[in-house]
Amino acid sequence: MNLFLELFRHHHWFEIIGVHHALLIILVGYFYLNYFKRNPHTKNASLKKQLFITGLCLYYFASATPLHILSEHIFSVKMVKASIVYFVVPPCLLAGIPAEMLRPIIWNYRIRQTLYILTKPILSTIIFYVLFFLYLNPNLFHFINEGWLLDELSHVTLFCFSLFMWWSIITPLKELNYLSDLYRLANLLINGCILFGITYPFFLWDEPYKQFQDFPFPTYYSQNDDVIIGAAAILFVQKLLIIVIAGVIFYKRFKQENVIDPVNVSGLMGVKDPK
Repeated sequence: MNLFLELFRHHHWFEIIGVHHALLIILVGYFYLNYFKRNPHTKNASLKKQLFITGLCLYYFASATPLHILSEHIFSVKMVKASIVYFVVPPCLLAGIPAEMLRPIIWNYRIRQTLYILTKPILSTIIFYVLFFLYLNPNLFHFINEGWLLDELSHVTLFCFSLFMWWSIITPLKELNYLSDLYRLANLLINGCILFGITYPFFLWDEPYKQFQDFPFPTYYSQNDDVIIGAAAILFVQKLLIIVIAGVIFYKRFKQENVIDPVNVSGLMGVKDPK
């Protein structure tokens, strides 16, 4: 306990509570909730608001609380932070944005075409995991974390491309790179396999990251253990999220195939029974 208090003593309260992150989240939350006041009949408004606000709160928790301070000294905490910001927050935010809010934003032809390219399933997945792999490279990782500006730029870049990667899985707008349920499940499986391939070398790592060498770990907990736990943590969070999203996809599919149609509306409209 004294060790953690000593860590926080070297940081200003401005850093500990993350004032700039808090102001950004309050601003985004205000405009988001204001949209629902102007559009009270938005479909599934309550659920969407819960998901989006949850995403904002989790982003703040990972990026601007004492967890962020600890992530600068402990690699496993750094990976917990990364797992939240890149694998939990983006699906919550995308699932919480109404399609009616997105359409005016991408109405511009150039914006629509740019998003169409960046959110392509294969391309967005490859770009994100290549960037994430490079970020985790020990030499590059140490170089990026030496300066505040490079560290922030790397996080912003990874966060943006994580949004693009999750777009085709969450499909917030059907007009833009919409995938069928089967392809979304396949995309989830590919994501899980790629992340395992990226983090597997961590379990064989002999030398810890330079940035965390000075942290006084207990005698029963080595720096190599910390790296292994960090890799296991990010794998666990991603796999748990994959199970949850796959469960939601199966549940929605089950509901669609078991809709009661007492007046045979589907038949009257010429739609074949999926069964």
